[in-house]
Order: sequence, then structure tokens, then C-alpha cells
Amino acid sequence: DVYKRQGSPSRRLFRGSSLRLKLALPLIVGILVLTAGMIYANYAGQLETATQQAINQAEAIIAQTLVTRAVYTDQVVGKLTADGVPVTAVTDFTHIDGGIPLPATLTHLISDGVEEQGIHQLDLISPWPINPEQGPKTEWQAEALDAMIENPAGPQFMVETVEGRSRLVYMSTDFASADSCVSCHNEHPDSPKNDFQLGDMMGALVVEVPLTEMFARARQEAFKISLGLVVSTIAIVGALVWIQQRTVINPVARLIQASKKYAAGELTAEIEVDSSDEVGTLALAFQDMASELQKTLSGLEQRIAERTVELETALSELEVAMDMAAPVAQVWDGILLLPLVGMLDPERTRGIMD
Repeated sequence: DVYKRQGSPSRRLFRGSSLRLKLALPLIVGILVLTAGMIYANYAGQLETATQQAINQAEAIIAQTLVTRAVYTDQVVGKLTADGVPVTAVTDFTHIDGGIPLPATLTHLISDGVEEQGIHQLDLISPWPINPEQGPKTEWQAEALDAMIENPAGPQFMVETVEGRSRLVYMSTDFASADSCVSCHNEHPDSPKNDFQLGDMMGALVVEVPLTEMFARARQEAFKISLGLVVSTIAIVGALVWIQQRTVINPVARLIQASKKYAAGELTAEIEVDSSDEVGTLALAFQDMASELQKTLSGLEQRIAERTVELETALSELEVAMDMAAPVAQVWDGILLLPLVGMLDPERTRGIMD
């Protein structure tokens, strides 16, 4: 029962706190929570922006690779074949006279050259690889290929961090875009699938874009913005606390001082009122109350003084009456009270009349 009446410890502590703390604490906590949310949103937004930039980069790499391969297929291999130049497009072209790389082999060569520069990695994989080494290399790649078989138009990507190094792995469907590609895969003895048609999914281009440096720059940018938010928050909190001090705390403090003076009997003490808000209205109400109380006390003192004079007059008359042989007391104007005990003879009558 005592606990229910007094409330929880935190509620009792807050109830016993000063007005300054009660006003400032919820405000400060709210602003801090809002600032923390803004800092987190800014940090997450910076990382998301870096990730989107990496995705755009990966898409550009894939687009350029596909265009390069298409130009090579049509303008190089196609032209040499149409011109009757004796060339053979094979995987292991370096050991064959007149050998040139297959379009897919060209893609791998481009990938190896880019990887050596350390900019990004490019790979071509397939659920039905002629070369077993060109199958999925990770569990995620296998799952992504399965998803792309169900929805070839949807690219797959993920961001992973290994030993403190972050990277984007982006996969885009590689469609059969030339008759030579279709016939090559369908006729190859090592091909697990031999019913490809133009426009079918034949595999996927995998691009790995390093994100460590991009994330580091994003974190630095987020830190700068967060520092600005913190400084702004401190300034805003300071300004709001100052405004509360001027508009609420100081006027309430003056009310407290005035109420103490009123309690000590200084009813003429005035309260400085410099606002027309609720606190100013309360101060005016305090002054009106003190003024009315002063009037009441003044009237009461006057009535007490008058009554005292009346009592003193009555007491004086009573003393005079007691000194008389026959005490007489005036009970009203022109009316005397004469107590008589015994018989009223002529002698007592003369004494009374005198």
C-alpha cells in the first residue's frame, strides 16, 4: 500500500527533482534520441549510397563486357569467317595456328587482365558449364544461379565482409545472344545442356567490387555530418535551456521568493511581471491574492480596534457602577441596569437618584 501511494522509486525521484530538471530532462532526452536516430540514419544512408555506387559500377562493367563480346563475335569472328579467313575459335587457341578465342574465352581473358590490376574481379559462370571450373564457386553463387533460373531478369547481389575487407558480389544473367554461341554449346561434347535457344539463360556474369575504401570514405563522411549534428544539438539544447531559464525558471523563482515574504507577513511585496503567459498570469494572481488578504487583515484590525474601544468603555462604566452603593450598568444608550436586592426604601431611593 505504501509503495502504491508513493509510486515507483524512479517516479519518486523524478517527483522530488527540481523544476529545472523536470523541464530540461525530457527535452534533452528527446533531442538526444532524435539526434542518435539522425546519426544512425545518416551512417546507414552513407553505406547504402556507397553500395549503390558499387552496384552501378558493376552494372557498367557487365554492360561494357557484353558489348565488347558482341562486337568481337560480330565484327571480328563473324567478319573473318565471312571473309574466308582460316581461323578457328576455340578455348585453347594459343596452341593452334589460326586459333582465336571464343567469345566466352575472351570474357575470361578480360577478367584475368582486370583482376591483375586489382580494380575489380569479373567471372563467367554457368549452371551447365562446359569447363567444370566455370561452375558456381560458392554456396551463395549456387543459390543465386537457382534464383536466376527461376527469374532470369532479376540480378542477384550481396555485400560480404571477410577479415575486415568488404566487397560487393553482383551477378547478372548471361543470355544467348548469337547463333554461334548457341550452336557451340549445343554441339560441344562436354556440354551438360544441348537444347539452348537464342535468348535463353546460358550462365551469369559475376562482378566483385571492393567496398572497403568506399565504406571507409562513407564512414568519414558520416562522422563529419554526425559531428555537425552533435554540435548543433548541443547549441540547440543550450539555447532551449537558456530560454526555459529566462521564461520559466526565473519567474517561478521570483514567485517562490514572494510567497515566502507573504508567509512572513510582508504582504506589500511586489512581484516583477515581465510576461503575459501562464507564469505571468500566476504572478498577477499572487499579487491580487496578497492585496485582498491585506485588505481583509486591515479591516479585521480596524474592527478589533473598535471592539477594543467598546470593551474598554464598557469596562470603565462597569468600574464606575461597582463603586456606587447601588451598582448601575449602562446596557444601551439611555438605558441603565440597576440590580436591587431587598426593599427599596426612601433612603436607598435618594442614594440611587444621586
